[in-house]
Amino acid sequence: MTFDTINIDLTSRSNTYNPIGPQGQWIYHRFGQREYPIKDLPFSHVKKLLNSLEAGQTVFFECFFGDTLQYDKILEVVELCNKKNLNPFLFTTGSDFDKDILEKLCKYNLRFYVKNYGIKTNEHNIVENFDVENFLEFLKITKKKTIIEFQTYQHNFNQIPDIIDLCVSYNSELKITKGVTYDEDMSNVIDSKGNWLYDIFGLKFDLPNEDEFLVAKSVLLQCKNNILEILSNNEITEQYRSVIGRRKLLKYIKNQPNDTNILKNPVLPEINNFNLEVENYKNSNDLYINYLGYAFPNRYFYEVFNNAICNDWYSDYLDYVETYTTSVSEFSYLYIDNYVHSLSGVLKRLSEIETNSIDIRKHKLDSLKENFLDCFGYRYVWYIVTVIKRASWFSC
Repeated sequence: MTFDTINIDLTSRSNTYNPIGPQGQWIYHRFGQREYPIKDLPFSHVKKLLNSLEAGQTVFFECFFGDTLQYDKILEVVELCNKKNLNPFLFTTGSDFDKDILEKLCKYNLRFYVKNYGIKTNEHNIVENFDVENFLEFLKITKKKTIIEFQTYQHNFNQIPDIIDLCVSYNSELKITKGVTYDEDMSNVIDSKGNWLYDIFGLKFDLPNEDEFLVAKSVLLQCKNNILEILSNNEITEQYRSVIGRRKLLKYIKNQPNDTNILKNPVLPEINNFNLEVENYKNSNDLYINYLGYAFPNRYFYEVFNNAICNDWYSDYLDYVETYTTSVSEFSYLYIDNYVHSLSGVLKRLSEIETNSIDIRKHKLDSLKENFLDCFGYRYVWYIVTVIKRASWFSC
């Protein structure tokens, strides 16, 4: 089978911690590392998936919580890709790796994809436990096989010239992009133990060659000159704990992990009907496999499911939905969370489906795609039957 996009999440293990990624931030979580199962996708499942793909397929190995190079069978995965004539992309921080394995990986046809937040010092890097020296060694070994996506903020855009110099030295590819921010174009940086370190702020201007993949040395050097010109006219904003950041954190102080997984709620309320989301995937030809072995038809469903296996937002979500659905006349529309509304229908559907139907252990890829329509398609009669069944449950 062939797909427009196929992503296989191999593991949730990582020796680095990204506080502004899913390891540390979610709509109801800010303080410290989130709790999620630490597991690996069994190699037998990976083998089954790769053997089902046609030659020439590009396969992304990007982990939601983990780092691909922490997967203990990563060499076997790449060897099988080579045997099947597949094109693997390995996503990693490039900070923690086994040198011997990395050198063996580089003998195969593959690419590494690194999201980087800075290379100046270890102690001021956004990513906890990121080792700059290890990263430089990683580039020295992988060279032109690596693509660096540099996440740019107000405090680190002065590092772009140094990143460009590295790419020129090692023939690495570069993509410069604006970094992820949340409330009011800023993000709190909180370490894995829950200590608020500082806030970071998004750029308010466009960058040269933004979101382009830069390969040619002449293009990289021209980009560097353009960045240096911008730096001569703009000041760097250092990381600091801001008043805005403190205000945004107040609503998260009371949030505590729950014993209940939100997907296990038998009657999960919703704000938006899932039928409104069906058009977003039914004509796509994508496949996302998470590290627990479940398959999803697009990235959005995959991300919502992965976030839902963390026990850190059950009560807060129910409180929000209950307030909105039962007290609409009293609900202040100033406090509407559009993202909560957008994920409501998807979340409810994920709580209703029979997980065996999307389990890669139980099905071949073609039958999984057939199951997507039953799991994520339109539902009308099913809804009525379910309501009747649940009414009978409560009457017993």
